[in-house]
Amino acid sequence: MKLNELYCQHRFWMLIAEHAPVVVEDLFARYDAERWTDDQWLEHWKLFGDSGGVMTKIHAAAKAWAERWNLVADWTLMLAHRALTNRLGRTPKQAWANAVSTSVYYLKLPPIEINVWRAGEAWNLPPKEECKRRILEILDNAIDKYYKEWSTKLPHLDFDQVAVKDFDRDSKRLILYLCLGNKDSDIADMENTGARDAPGEGTIRMARTNIAKLLGLRLPERRGRKPQSKARK
Repeated sequence: MKLNELYCQHRFWMLIAEHAPVVVEDLFARYDAERWTDDQWLEHWKLFGDSGGVMTKIHAAAKAWAERWNLVADWTLMLAHRALTNRLGRTPKQAWANAVSTSVYYLKLPPIEINVWRAGEAWNLPPKEECKRRILEILDNAIDKYYKEWSTKLPHLDFDQVAVKDFDRDSKRLILYLCLGNKDSDIADMENTGARDAPGEGTIRMARTNIAKLLGLRLPERRGRKPQSKARK
């Protein structure tokens, strides 16, 4: 199963709350400390409406938060802003989750719709057997059309799939590195339970680097490594 970009972003968003709740708390603490005035909100919604729904202005609290936790990307800023705008009446945890509540991955699949009536046919209530016969005739085509339309938009989300488990594992490594300041050696020690196949620092580094690239997140400079000085001529 190949995970698409939208799924990875929304899944990573929820994993942040699971592995680094302090990041969630900090976003809303910044918002509470730097609330927009009514005029600023009016300006934001005017820009939002004029642009046809495209986010044109991000709350300053979201920007400062993203920079603090090494989470600067267009999609993280958009979700952080969305979480702040949906804060009213919700706990920080609820508002955080609500930012991705419209994701197709958290909604029921759309129904399979079929029309058993012929074009121009005058409506009357036919016998049940006639309905069954018509449904069976068109059902195969309806299912083929359904999967053709929705298979790429709504890939079935099976949390037991290897691809999902690998993404969750490597995302946790990235969150520990980006947000909580853990080194690769620290993460390797956390995962080393004495098994022969315990990951080494190189495995951790490669995993988090690949996930960061997939999500468009910039990795900070490696901790503890001094920049090399150029030799004097």
